[in-house]
Amino acid sequence: MRRRCWPDSSPTATSRGTCGACDGADACSSAGACVAPTTSCASGAGEQEPNDSALAANALCAGAGRKGKVSSATDQDWYSFTVPAGATYDVRLAGGPATATLRVYKLGTTGRLSFIGDGPDVSRHTTDGGPYVARVMGGGPSTATYTVTATTTTGP
Repeated sequence: MRRRCWPDSSPTATSRGTCGACDGADACSSAGACVAPTTSCASGAGEQEPNDSALAANALCAGAGRKGKVSSATDQDWYSFTVPAGATYDVRLAGGPATATLRVYKLGTTGRLSFIGDGPDVSRHTTDGGPYVARVMGGGPSTATYTVTATTTTGP
């Protein structure tokens, strides 16, 4: 169990690993603070477990996808990427079980995660840029391999 993250000195309850102040995403330190996910990048690699929380997200490299498998109905695979200011980003989920889902969040300066969108393809323009995370879950257990990619385009 991980402690919930709270925006103030409110409840210090424990939960199933979710972070109350982080919009339902698991990006808490062991001290209960919302923290950024890991950011090292392994170009073109498959997922590296554990990547079951935003805190343990595998980095997505520019121009290279990462492959993974949903190992159980509750498995969550998280990936991190950075978008430059003034860019359009496109995050895609291809393959995997038919019921697998993709959700994208922006990581705020305070460590909070803000929900951006979901679907097999999430595309947005950002004026500020910054760090983002994507979560793949559902549909497991399955031996079907999925690929998640994040691409960015600068300009109008």
